Amino acid sequence: MKNIRIGKLATSSILIVMLLITQNFSLIAQTNTITQNNWKKIDLERFSFYVPPELKSLEAKGIDSEVWIYSSDNLEIIIDLGIYSRDSSDFKKEPSYQEKKIKIDGKKGIIFFFYNKHDKKNRPYYAAVHFPQIGKKGVKLSFFAACASPQEQQIARKIFTSIDFNRYSDKVKK
Repeated sequence: MKNIRIGKLATSSILIVMLLITQNFSLIAQTNTITQNNWKKIDLERFSFYVPPELKSLEAKGIDSEVWIYSSDNLEIIIDLGIYSRDSSDFKKEPSYQEKKIKIDGKKGIIFFFYNKHDKKNRPYYAAVHFPQIGKKGVKLSFFAACASPQEQQIARKIFTSIDFNRYSDKVKK
């Protein structure tokens, strides 16, 4: 085997890069912890979830379903609960569309992400979760997030995974 000699400059460069990577991961972990620790709980009649404190409730009225909106400058969450709640089928042709089956608090759903090139509010990155059956009589639930960047898409994902269906009548009671 040959001995590989690394000069002092190369060794120093490698150490600096490793230090920067470590500090970057540490900063990301601290930011996520701080952000999630101060999130506020939204407790609706049939389910609850957590949102960052900068999201404010806006007035919303659905035609054939219950609708809630929470918004900030960079992120808007629209929640639709009803038998006609929108699923992922309308978005599958959008650029960079991705979907994955997911289970949140015992409910099966589909989480999906895409880029909306026609967005008019400077929130072209979308994240959504759709539950095709959360209760009796075909009740569906969708959370749609319009995001300013992929970072807000990840915040939306954290909001989605915080959903708790603890008040839904068909959940097994202990």
